[in-house]
Parts: sequence; C-alpha cells; structure tokens
Amino acid sequence: MPTATLFEVSPSVPTLVKAFNSVAQTYEKFRPGYPLQLQEFLETRLNMSSSSRVLDLAAGTGKVSRVLEKVCGVENLVAVEPLDGMRSELTASLPSVSAFPGTAESIPLPDASVDFVVVGDAFHWFRGQEAVAEILRVLKPGGQLCVMWNDPDVTNGPAFMKTLFFNVVGSRKPAGTPTYWSGEWKAPFQAQNSPFSPLQFQRIQHNTTMTPQQVIKFVSSLSWIAALTSEQAQIEEETRAAMAADPVNSNKDIFHVPYNTDVYWCTKL
Repeated sequence: MPTATLFEVSPSVPTLVKAFNSVAQTYEKFRPGYPLQLQEFLETRLNMSSSSRVLDLAAGTGKVSRVLEKVCGVENLVAVEPLDGMRSELTASLPSVSAFPGTAESIPLPDASVDFVVVGDAFHWFRGQEAVAEILRVLKPGGQLCVMWNDPDVTNGPAFMKTLFFNVVGSRKPAGTPTYWSGEWKAPFQAQNSPFSPLQFQRIQHNTTMTPQQVIKFVSSLSWIAALTSEQAQIEEETRAAMAADPVNSNKDIFHVPYNTDVYWCTKL
C-alpha cells in the first residue's frame, strides 16, 4: 500500500488538535515513547501476533507504531493520522509503515479489515459515538480495541512537576478541553447497548529520564500550549523557574521521571 501525503484536515478535527502540526518535530523528539513492557502486554494479554492486522489510529508521529511493528510486522500494520505534520514525522522514521490521512470518525479502510485498532494518547479527542461506529466497521468479528495513554506520574515525580502541570500548564488549559483523566471518553463503552465487552484496564509503570531542556520542550508540545504562540517565551521562563525552585532537583542535569502507561481494551461483540 502506498504512503499517502497531502490531506486537507477535516473541519471536524478540534482546533487544539491542529496545533500539533506546528510542534510535530518537537513532539517526536521530546515526547517519551511507550515502554518495552507494552510489547509483552500486547502479545500475552491481547494475543496480538505476527498474523494480526493492526490499525494505529490517530498515530501521530508513530510512537505506538514503533511498538506495534515489533509485534505484527510492518506488512500487517497500517497507520491513520489526520495531520500532515505529524504524519510526515511518522513516515520519516518508519518509512515501511503504510500511513494514510484520515480521522477516527472517517477511517480510510474497508469494512472488517483489521483484527486490532490501537489508539495512543488520542481517544479523548474523538467524537465518541461516531468514532466507535467507525472502529466497529473496520474491526473484524471478535476484533479488539486497545486505547492507552502514556503520562508522567506527576504525584510521584520530581517536586517541580506539580507546579509545572498544575500551575504553569494547568492554568492555561481552556475550559472544556477533553482529557483522559475526566473519564468522559468512556461513555460509549458504558451504555447498556454497548457493542463492546466491558473495558479492561492495566497500568504499566516505567521510568524515563529528562534533561531540563527536554522538560521545556515537552511542555511546548502540549496542544493548548502550542496554540499559545505569543506566550511561548513566558511559558518557558515559568517552566525554568519551576525547576529552579525545586530544592532537590534545581541543580540537576537530568531528572528521573516515573511514567504510567494506562491501557484499556475491549472486544467487539
């Protein structure tokens, strides 16, 4: 399958999501990837294998695709991503993966064509019912949906992270911004007539390291921060101040940051 390139982003894609286009390279370079333990989880708990046909939906720069290709192989992996900037980063680093423009509400794949749909750090942006209908359409009978989020453990991480995420970042988040933590994304799966089995959950705990510069760039890669083009210098200054005010970490060149990969999965009934 050829790799698609130009695509006019659907008006249905939220404005804040489109902000990722401007920070695609930063996102790819400075956002931590998914842990190696995820591969074992996919193979042992979901029975994903080299014979599985897998869709990485809202694939971004390919951080989940890097894990998936190790399980199902590039021949059985297809990525769908609406933003040209993010998708170009994916194809640059994973040129053998078929990557196509499209949204969760309009997936450019045939009916019953994949065994798994995997969504990393994106399901909260979808229009739930429409996305679920499309996911059901492309899944084979008995196929599985796996959605996950890979986030720093702010509570147990360096002290400055609480200031950073609750004040510097949190104070700038527009009201009503969809989030994983709200749990609102679960609504389509909690209805009495849900076409999926009940959601199952597992948390994969892991660790990464970040330099002060990586922390700054991580913050700038957040959607609502990326959208604040006139405030970037001020946000960077506040981020540096938060790190400098941490009595334990202020003089460190590298931070050890705990991460949680929260994984949910269900089966098409």
